Amino acid sequence: MPAGAGETQLPIVFQRNAAWSIREDMSGFCGWLKCHFGKDCSAMSDDPNTPRVSSILEYAYRVALERHSALHTEYAQLQHRLPIPAAHAAVNAENSGHLDFVIRSMEDELGEDFAKQAMPNSSPDLSLNILIGWSEMWIISVYEVLRSAKEYSPNLMDMELFRDIGNVRIPLAKYQIAKDNKLRAPLRFAREGDSDVPEKIETYDPKDSQRHHTVPRGFSQRGSLQWCVIDVTDEKYEKWLERRDLADRFLQYMRSLPPA
Repeated sequence: MPAGAGETQLPIVFQRNAAWSIREDMSGFCGWLKCHFGKDCSAMSDDPNTPRVSSILEYAYRVALERHSALHTEYAQLQHRLPIPAAHAAVNAENSGHLDFVIRSMEDELGEDFAKQAMPNSSPDLSLNILIGWSEMWIISVYEVLRSAKEYSPNLMDMELFRDIGNVRIPLAKYQIAKDNKLRAPLRFAREGDSDVPEKIETYDPKDSQRHHTVPRGFSQRGSLQWCVIDVTDEKYEKWLERRDLADRFLQYMRSLPPA
């Protein structure tokens, strides 16, 4: 029985993965800039004629939209089924969808790199930092859409999806374990290989006002960010949740709703 679920506490209940090592490779982006704008990376910061960041991002968005044009068309129709005020659906759901298409394109590209084994272990890649940040932003945005839908029509809500996205959102937004008030005892964490080193074991006490929890994360083979979350309502207690899978489940949820 996991620690916190019963009267006794196990020595160590979760193993945090070691840090993810990735590379820095700006050659592709610099080549793109030179091809489309005639600019080198080294001259970007000083040249007043450097293309606007907004223009570059808009270009990337349009590329992503073209790659997922069929999904975009379907999403535009499905978002009106959400049982929330039309104004909310038009803004929050649509923004979440736009972000999803860009993230999907980045995931596809990273998955292709993984398939080609084109990711040597080196220093961090800025594009991966962006993918991580946007993936986390998508989680928080979609959670608010689902929370509103749940308040207006709880009988139509996919409660498992709502719970899973909530279990990712809480540690991202609050650095805490979701629903930690249900824990009956503190949890203890260690990185892989450190479970026998007492000074490297961290304790998470739900009654401690200074408590904090950093959710372990990594990338799936298809290039999607995934988080190892703690679900205090589940027997398994600990599970990996992938952003791409959550996004597909969100789409399936909208497909299951009655037409507006």
